[in-house]
Amino acid sequence: MSGVELLRRVQELQPHAARILLTASGKVDEVRDAVNVAKVKRFLVKPFRPVELVGMVEDGIDLDRLIAARRPDRIVVGFTDRRGRMPLSRLIESRARGIRIEEVVETYERLTGKLALEALPAGSVVFSHDFQPAGVRLALTRQLSLWLTLAGGVVLLAVIVLAISGASNLKESLVANPTAWAYNMLEVFGTVFQIGSGIFLLIFGARLIAMEYSSGTIRILYARGTGRLRLLLAKLFTLALVGIMLFAGYVLVVGAILALIILSLSGNFEGISQISNAFWSDLGRWAAVQGISMGMAILLAAAASALGRSLAFAIAASLAFYPADNFLTILEILAIRATGHDQPWTAISQYQLGPNLNVVLNLIEPAHRSRPAFAAPLAAVDATHALAVIGAFAVAFVAIALFRTLRPDVLE
Repeated sequence: MSGVELLRRVQELQPHAARILLTASGKVDEVRDAVNVAKVKRFLVKPFRPVELVGMVEDGIDLDRLIAARRPDRIVVGFTDRRGRMPLSRLIESRARGIRIEEVVETYERLTGKLALEALPAGSVVFSHDFQPAGVRLALTRQLSLWLTLAGGVVLLAVIVLAISGASNLKESLVANPTAWAYNMLEVFGTVFQIGSGIFLLIFGARLIAMEYSSGTIRILYARGTGRLRLLLAKLFTLALVGIMLFAGYVLVVGAILALIILSLSGNFEGISQISNAFWSDLGRWAAVQGISMGMAILLAAAASALGRSLAFAIAASLAFYPADNFLTILEILAIRATGHDQPWTAISQYQLGPNLNVVLNLIEPAHRSRPAFAAPLAAVDATHALAVIGAFAVAFVAIALFRTLRPDVLE
């Protein structure tokens, strides 16, 4: 005979007796059965102090006498059906005296330190006081990877600035051909931003979307009535704002750095006025391509997060996609040499996301001056083809994110 069954028999024989459950396991199912089946007044997790047991017995005998004698700091309510049974007037008076009123689920979480979201009613989870946002320190610790990424980007930018400043022919190239000098700076700093912003948004996006799946708080949000699609769109909108702020901040910082370099080399800004209009047009095209690249990074992070519903999977899959996609072209070159045939290897490379993103800026420039930083398709493609492939991948990422988000695997 189990302890719960024994207490149930005691209830039948002595309905007015104070029933208390002493447990060593602290399982939530045992606690629920004790409250619902055996109608226990309180439960106590072993090991316990004898004075706690005395307090429990007195609580079960007479609530008013216990409050007057022991002056408790909290009262635990564990009624299965509260209608007509809960001493509301006494609880209100106790609340007015500063005594905290708790539900039995909250007490279980506080005493055992365990969470059983699948077994707890949604209402109890929502109203639990233990589900509070973590402190600033914990929040900073959880975002350690983002801070390390930002710190690495700042260090890399500083190294590049020092390398450019120490170049022997920097002043001569600026004076001789300001437009060519500007294109060189765009290539260097543009590549840094493309790589750095992509890594940052992939990590930040994966953490923003997948963190709640790993921690289990996604159930709480759904229980509060938050729509699945609305939550996903809100996070995508947040990531888009972060991307815009990241781009604007980078442009301002690099613009200030280049202005200082020009001023230190020539003593004035006359060289800027000599830069051709074609460069400024290509600069606008570069900005548009960066917007496309950041958008694809955000959608990739959303798709990986929704597909795996795990923070570790989301970060790993997001960060591995582009390196694997670019490395695939090397394997295709090896396959061409091994088989002696260009097809289907060159055709496959024409429909890869990474290589098409790498060459799209060169394709939309009238003079085709930019050079891809990474792998390019093994066969020639035009701008329309590259943009179509990018758009197809964007649609695929959106479809994966929406399908996995709207699919009711995660119970509300």
